[in-house]
Amino acid sequence: MTLGIILVLGGLLALFLEFFLPGGILALMGSVLILAGIVVFIQATTSWVALLLFFLATSFGIIFTVVSALRYLRRGAKYRTFFQDDAQEGYIGASFDETLIGKEAVADSDFRPSGVIVIAKQRVQAVAKTGYIEKGTRVMIIGGEGAHLIIEKIEEKI
Repeated sequence: MTLGIILVLGGLLALFLEFFLPGGILALMGSVLILAGIVVFIQATTSWVALLLFFLATSFGIIFTVVSALRYLRRGAKYRTFFQDDAQEGYIGASFDETLIGKEAVADSDFRPSGVIVIAKQRVQAVAKTGYIEKGTRVMIIGGEGAHLIIEKIEEKI
């Protein structure tokens, strides 16, 4: 009889943890433990009253576990993720060199609309603001986004 109660409690714990850990394995494991606990309890008792109380307690435990987990999740965004909020603060995936804005460069590849420019003997990825630019064309760096510079073609004056 005690083994049945322990199995049901273990199943309820697994169901609770399923809300916070991905996969579905804990839900399956929890369901199997609860069913095993019920079977063990049925085999261990002959009292209908004890069996009815056990079923009611198990049903209440399942409902309480699900409601508690959902309430815990709704308390705030910090409980919905494995990552600490402060671990993500100030994170920048990639950035461009802002000192290059306003400088001239040469297209080292055809831009359709992205390609590579050469500036100060360094190859840098860039995106053309306006359409196609041929390799070897002089360009002006007008901005940037992420790790890419934004360029435009320098119009030759006659």
